[in-house]
Amino acid sequence: MMLLPLLTLALAPSPWQGQNDSMTGVEPGTSNFNYTYGQLDICLVDADFPGSDSELGVQFLGSFRAWRDLFVRASYLDSGGDADLSLLKVGAGWAVPIQTDLDVYGLFSVAHTEVGSGDDTGWALEGGVRYMANEKFELNGLLEVVDLEDTEFGLGVGGRYYFNDRLSGGVSTTRRSAISSTSSTSACATSSENA
Repeated sequence: MMLLPLLTLALAPSPWQGQNDSMTGVEPGTSNFNYTYGQLDICLVDADFPGSDSELGVQFLGSFRAWRDLFVRASYLDSGGDADLSLLKVGAGWAVPIQTDLDVYGLFSVAHTEVGSGDDTGWALEGGVRYMANEKFELNGLLEVVDLEDTEFGLGVGGRYYFNDRLSGGVSTTRRSAISSTSSTSACATSSENA
């Protein structure tokens, strides 16, 4: 019986609509960044465990702005070779426009990984920042915690060039270190198409 009032509250017009945030001066839901896109990454994955070398992998990523600043995202990374690594993440996040050219966001995902013959399911928490340096160039960074078999902490930086409103390309690198002695690094060249 509690579901109907919660659904009504969630779908009701926001009291923020048409009003700027007193701290940032930006109306919620007015981010200049697109959170609806499809992306293809070619990644160099370096898993630091015995018998594995750096390997080329492919990552598919899709994001959809569901409502105002709420978005959903899914990604799948696959690298063959010695590591035989795959990682699937599905989650939801919230973007907060700080200024017209600056967003911060948070993302919670359920994650599933397979390495060799083993697999594990856990969660990932990511916080990031997106900054438009000019009309064509975006700088971004992220911090993340991934809890699968071990808890890993990650730090990533990247840049993206917008060729037009629908097509962009970028380069990013992410370094993850586990609480144990293993770590992994990935560097990705990306191409994305905005909806």
